[in-house]
Amino acid sequence: MLDLSLNFDFGNDGLREKSLQEIPPEFDFSISSEFTHSSLATTKASITLSVQIQQTNSEARPEQFKFADETHTQIIYSISGDTELGLIKGVFGLRFNAKHQIILTSQHPKNTLLKDCVLKDLSAFPVLYDRQDVEGLQEGQVIGLSIDRGAELGMNFSWSNIISRSISGLSGLGLDPKTISLDIKPSLFVDLKYSLDDSLILIAKKSEGEQVEFAVTKANQKQANVNAGVKVNLKLSENAVLQRHLHDTGDQLIETILGTKLQHVETLLNEANQTKETIKNQAWYPLLGKLTKNRIDNLEIPEIRKELDSAKLNIVAKIQTAIGKNTEMAIQYEYRKTKAQNEVLHFDLPLNKIQQYHSSLINFRLSDILLAFREDKLPQSLFHQYLNQKTLSVKRSIGLGLTLFDKVLFTALGKKSKHKSITENLSGQQSIHYQVGSGYRGKLGNWSSEWYSEITLDMNGFSKVPRFQEADFSQYLSLSSGNNINTMEDLEVLLDTGVIWGAILPDQRNELASSLFKDLKDKNIEVQATIAIHGKGYISFLNQITSLARMNTGSLQTELGRCLALAILYLPQFEVRRDIKKREMAYKRAFFNFLKTPRISKNQLTNIVAEDILKINPTNIDYQAFSRMETKDLPSSFLHIMSDNKNIAEKWNTVGSQYSNFSGAISSNSQIIDVFEKIENDIRQIPSSTLHCRALGALLNNYAKRNEVIENHTTRTIEIFVAGGNTIVLSPIGGLH
Repeated sequence: MLDLSLNFDFGNDGLREKSLQEIPPEFDFSISSEFTHSSLATTKASITLSVQIQQTNSEARPEQFKFADETHTQIIYSISGDTELGLIKGVFGLRFNAKHQIILTSQHPKNTLLKDCVLKDLSAFPVLYDRQDVEGLQEGQVIGLSIDRGAELGMNFSWSNIISRSISGLSGLGLDPKTISLDIKPSLFVDLKYSLDDSLILIAKKSEGEQVEFAVTKANQKQANVNAGVKVNLKLSENAVLQRHLHDTGDQLIETILGTKLQHVETLLNEANQTKETIKNQAWYPLLGKLTKNRIDNLEIPEIRKELDSAKLNIVAKIQTAIGKNTEMAIQYEYRKTKAQNEVLHFDLPLNKIQQYHSSLINFRLSDILLAFREDKLPQSLFHQYLNQKTLSVKRSIGLGLTLFDKVLFTALGKKSKHKSITENLSGQQSIHYQVGSGYRGKLGNWSSEWYSEITLDMNGFSKVPRFQEADFSQYLSLSSGNNINTMEDLEVLLDTGVIWGAILPDQRNELASSLFKDLKDKNIEVQATIAIHGKGYISFLNQITSLARMNTGSLQTELGRCLALAILYLPQFEVRRDIKKREMAYKRAFFNFLKTPRISKNQLTNIVAEDILKINPTNIDYQAFSRMETKDLPSSFLHIMSDNKNIAEKWNTVGSQYSNFSGAISSNSQIIDVFEKIENDIRQIPSSTLHCRALGALLNNYAKRNEVIENHTTRTIEIFVAGGNTIVLSPIGGLH
């Protein structure tokens, strides 16, 4: 507690005798004073306080600062001078180097004289530095500490959530393309510690009962440095649980690559009388050779063992690098959704727990408190919010953020999220960040479906007039389907989007479905396919599709027709619908003609489809029957799909111009404000149904397969969520797919 009651001077004697209600709203002034403290003995120190009068609540202020403004006025005191703060820190023995500010708010009846309010407040000035002050907070008092160094935090991530976003990006393993399958227990979580570098305010307020309410909010301040945006620094190496998960996943990955158990390989390599010839005859030997860049042919068995160990460590290192990059990006995007003066973290502490956590609080080391909530050392009822989440455990992520969708609430519902963040530094420069998504989710009986599309813009620095060439962009698509798995065909239907988006290699689908079916039979599952292109890869994609749109409309329509053909519904009983190459052959010409001539008759379209089905296998009875079926308007037929998606030509004939507008804005270096919102809205409307979403994902995948730059910036995954069971992650590795 500080005693600031000695010799205070308003600098404006006319204010002293006024009642609070006579003072204009948001009036501010300074008080020159002296303070004493028991630890200073007889020493008196000069100090200056900034004072602001609040007559009404402002929506932009933290919730904890709100007061009964009909009957009371709020007075806000702050101490921010380096000399004053240095003295006060010395009193409490604090040592940290960062710009900070002490805050106290109190509320008084409007008819009270200002001088009486100030005398009362300054005679006992509580500060967050003093634990006893926190424990003794009075009704209507709020104390705060603003600091510009950020905070140490942590979040509990589902391991399947982390690995599914990371493993698709593995490269440089020297392998042929392959779809891998990882079986992950739903209980596997990892607590990732990280630090945020930004201006934050810690607020404490007397709560109901024997507890104090705490909130950490983003400060409404300009960034101090010209090029200092929000920084997130992960601390992966300190986490033993993470390291264990990494090595377990690395072992699973190598076993998938080699097609056998590691224990079997290691047993053979460790046998005392083992010969090199026997080792070379093993089915896994050439695969290990590719994994080790063919270094093992000229090595003896002891050296081969070392190469295997080295390959394991190399894979673990690659996964860890990808995890760091993707998780850091996710946290950074989520933090940017938290606007100035909004809560990053909000919780209550019982009075008898404040002593235990006080040091961590005032130093913004909050991981211990979060861990206590996670381990139920603090009641969950006292935890309110953390980075826009109502939970400390992230089970699923949609897009690049951490937004959670509750699968229990799967109903017919459209959804949209938009997060726009503009940060300004002291030079008046701005840094802009967008994350905009929309989609739909629906349920019919045991079957459920959800698609989601997201466009992001991310500036790494600051600019006086933010422009497109100063930002990175990405596009993300997600499509989920769920059902009870009674037959192999039920599973194949749910995996089909992963095939056309490149997360599952076509020639490996049957093998994967067969191996998974025995564990998934009679279970309710949800399969989520994702594809995302970011950074330089997305710029390259925009440039290529723009070039095609401008130079050859017919070639673009051919490309789009292929993608729409791939997106046609999977039907397990017909080979034309099962095999994606034959599916493309059967329907691409019809879609091309429809895009070229939207007024073409239904009979002409169905005749084209029937002809092209027969071209694949003209003498096969099943093909002949299916060819006839596709001339009729039956459930799941070509005509039925066209009827359900009436705006195909209108939508897909504008795809080229929409992406061209995006590419043009980058080439001309347009201003971001206003222009980006129009562009992203047009592109985000393309996947307005399951068919369109599947087709757009196929388009992104096709461009990635043909271009190494795009491929290196593309991630694809399949996650299979088993009700009451494990999560299975499927992802391609090993070059272009």
